Amino acid sequence: MTDLNPFRILKNAGANVARGMAAALVALVLPPLLTRSMSLEAYGAWALILQFSAYIAYLDFGIQTAVGRFVAYANEQSDREYCERIVSTSVVALAVAGLLGLMAAAGVAILLPQLFPQMSASLLGQARIAVLLIAGSLAIGLPFSAFNGVFVGLHRYDIPALTVGGSRILGAVLLVLVVRHGGGLVWMGIAAAMVNLIAYAVQYAIYRGLAAGMRLSPSFVTREAFRELFDYCLS
Repeated sequence: MTDLNPFRILKNAGANVARGMAAALVALVLPPLLTRSMSLEAYGAWALILQFSAYIAYLDFGIQTAVGRFVAYANEQSDREYCERIVSTSVVALAVAGLLGLMAAAGVAILLPQLFPQMSASLLGQARIAVLLIAGSLAIGLPFSAFNGVFVGLHRYDIPALTVGGSRILGAVLLVLVVRHGGGLVWMGIAAAMVNLIAYAVQYAIYRGLAAGMRLSPSFVTREAFRELFDYCLS
């Protein structure tokens, strides 16, 4: 059973605040820095790419939140097998959602001229590659979001704050360096995708260290666990 002492509550609250502050800082500081080195048309294309890519996160369907809830319950009941079923099933469900995200990214890349006919031909090819890189990396990361749910369920809010907040700040720094050195949308997409993939690898490594005894296997995927996740997310 997890000991929810006041220090841990304050620590988790502080982690949530720090995570929000990192996102707010990037949102406030990054756009002015990028527009100093990018044309208005290029920045507009970049904003469209980010806006579409953000929609990939909705394919989570609230599963990450559900994982946090069920892992916390399993932890309080000392029911490791139940926890393993929930986490394994959520990873598989999110992997399917990730495949849908990859197909959506490919579809948008193909239909980009029809969706945004005002985009110049000189930016169109770059924008297509950038969409595939950024949206694709976010789709790949959907299964890894289950591990953030595990961290929340174990009352380790500091880990998502570190990985998510840190990746946003690192990504912002790399984007500024790319545009300052004349890099276009493709190199910006490479930088953003690389940071995302690094963050996923770090999340998984921390998960394996924090929950070393928790097994993760397709054999633990059950219809009952999926139904519990579905019912919770539907609500």
